Amino acid sequence: ATGYTQTHSFLGGFAPWLGQYGVGLATAGVAALLVYMLQRRQSRPVLLGGVVSLLVISGVAMAAASVSFTHPIGKPLRVSLLQGNIAITEKWNAAKVSAILHHYVSMILQTPPDTRLVVLPETAFPLFQTEIPSLIEQLQKWSATHHKILLIGIPENVGRKYYNAAMEIDGNAPLRWYRKEHLVPFGEYIPMPVLLGPLVHHFLPGLGSFSFGDGPYALPVDGQKTGMTICYEESFSRDVRKGVREGATVLLNISDYAWYGHSIAAAQSLQMAAMQSRQEQKPDVRATNTGITALISPHGRVISQLPQFVEGTLNGAIQPMTGETPFGRWGSLPYLLLSSVLLLLALVLSRRQSSSPQ
Repeated sequence: ATGYTQTHSFLGGFAPWLGQYGVGLATAGVAALLVYMLQRRQSRPVLLGGVVSLLVISGVAMAAASVSFTHPIGKPLRVSLLQGNIAITEKWNAAKVSAILHHYVSMILQTPPDTRLVVLPETAFPLFQTEIPSLIEQLQKWSATHHKILLIGIPENVGRKYYNAAMEIDGNAPLRWYRKEHLVPFGEYIPMPVLLGPLVHHFLPGLGSFSFGDGPYALPVDGQKTGMTICYEESFSRDVRKGVREGATVLLNISDYAWYGHSIAAAQSLQMAAMQSRQEQKPDVRATNTGITALISPHGRVISQLPQFVEGTLNGAIQPMTGETPFGRWGSLPYLLLSSVLLLLALVLSRRQSSSPQ
């Protein structure tokens, strides 16, 4: 969407109020105004009016950006984000699974003593939790001993259903789960399965077998709540808002962009994540397999990040924030109302022009 292009510009100041669609509307408005000024550049009144309008828009946007709807709650949360850098050709190779598990366990054991939350990327453990009960039990004991919470991307098997999920290990407490709700068509599920399922599964058995998650969308972590998303869910404001509406004080995403190689997909997703932070005025924690693993401030600024396609651990601290922005509370409703008013105004002006004598 157009609004994402202005994540770090002055127009991004509208994000907490109107969301990225509202930012996109402001962007289109500024672009239209500039084109109109260019077309009527011989008219001093038009140029003067255009400059004044641009100054007003800039001033309003900067004033909007200065308003804080959220405030700190609790102490900073120290996190370690693991970027395993597992090649996609190895990740789903059954012969490599044991080595991958050992690789991530080794990274977990090397996290700093003061880390409170350790986050592993999407499907970091590339097998169902039912296949590794002893490893999970060992990690629970380690978590209890070292007072660290683990959040691990792992497929979940529940009866005859399978989920792309995140598993939270908090000592000896029962396991908690976030199940991805917004699935990728033809990758994680088959649209119109009765019609297309037999055809797709004939050529690619097992493809698109995940079920849709249905909440909760926020997981408790050290007295706070993390608003969860997996993969491209963080690109959709409506998905991010679900965790915020459940009281999230931190946004958290796990992803694996190894599928996209050296394309710009990872950089685009990082910019979209930054916009989500700015919309909600909440910090964002994102752990990815091959990058871009990062910590993002409530103002949408990247605090720190790891380079792509390297193994590493990003250690840092983020300050949980409580409260709701207008966008977090009402979603796209203010933007839709504003758009409706502008459309109505344009219609009225158009009719007046057409009915006025030539």
